[in-house]
Amino acid sequence: MPDLEQTLLEENARLKKQLVLLQLDRSDFQKQIAFSQREREDLQRQIEEFVRLHEGQQRTIQALQERIKGYIRRIYGKKSEKIDVNQMVFDDIILAAEKCLDPQSPAPHPEIAEEKVRAHIQRKHPGRKPLPPEIPRVEHYLDIPEKEKFTADGKERPIIGVDISEKLDYRPAVFVVNRYIRPKYGADDDIMV
Repeated sequence: MPDLEQTLLEENARLKKQLVLLQLDRSDFQKQIAFSQREREDLQRQIEEFVRLHEGQQRTIQALQERIKGYIRRIYGKKSEKIDVNQMVFDDIILAAEKCLDPQSPAPHPEIAEEKVRAHIQRKHPGRKPLPPEIPRVEHYLDIPEKEKFTADGKERPIIGVDISEKLDYRPAVFVVNRYIRPKYGADDDIMV
């Protein structure tokens, strides 16, 4: 019996040591959890800061791209789109006035004066110069098939005009103008007076 009692006391001491070790492990584990939660919160704050920084950089990039487009338009744009330096004189004053305005108050409506503008000059495109008349012409008469010369009710379509196009052709040592004549057909009721 004394052996049993001794064994139980040793077992009891061993279990108490294990309990103390488990409690220490538990407290270490809780400390690690608290540390990882703090670390997670720090990482979350860093992510939010990086997102804000990224959004600010994107706005800056977009503003700079718009400025570049404006500069390119000033340099290479059409004459009507180019901006005169004198037009930019009041930009700082306008920006300062916009900052001072209360956003809740309605924007003032300036008086709009109508100004008469001169009409644009419309120039006719001169087209291609006609080929010289001294070059010999070869005429090609291009007509539609016979069955298409009649209307659905069997009447013959009258010729209402011709389209003539000329194309310069080169044969060794000779220039020739090929002249293509295409008659235009219409129905009796299509003829305009």
